[in-house]
Amino acid sequence: MKRYLQWAMFAAAALALVLIPCAAPAGEELPFKVQYTATPTGESEGPYLIHTGTGAGTYLGHFSVTAAAHLYRNGRVTGWVTFTSSIGDSLDVVMDQTWDAATTSYKGSYTIVGGTGRFENASGSGTIATSLTDYPIPVSLEGHIIF
Repeated sequence: MKRYLQWAMFAAAALALVLIPCAAPAGEELPFKVQYTATPTGESEGPYLIHTGTGAGTYLGHFSVTAAAHLYRNGRVTGWVTFTSSIGDSLDVVMDQTWDAATTSYKGSYTIVGGTGRFENASGSGTIATSLTDYPIPVSLEGHIIF
């Protein structure tokens, strides 16, 4: 029995060493970076064109993405993005970008507005850039997240 207790304590200590560095205290602002590629599906939801894709990012790992973008005549794009991690947690983001002719890309800001699972009460913000030089369309987000 004593040997079993020693092994159980050793296993618990080893598990704690693995898990503690991965878990951030609730409410701590953490760096956040995501890159993905988007492909228009040809479907629309009201004025929004739907996109899907895949990518990878901090705290999400590999994910799938569904996004909707509304392009205005003045070069502004607004919309939403939902990242779904490989374990099913999702992160919801709203974005607002404007056309930058010099770089043939849209640049702007994003705001994290929640999600499901570990991202249920997530918040944060940063910059978003959507390049139109390649296809599928590369998109990158960089900023911070709190969850």
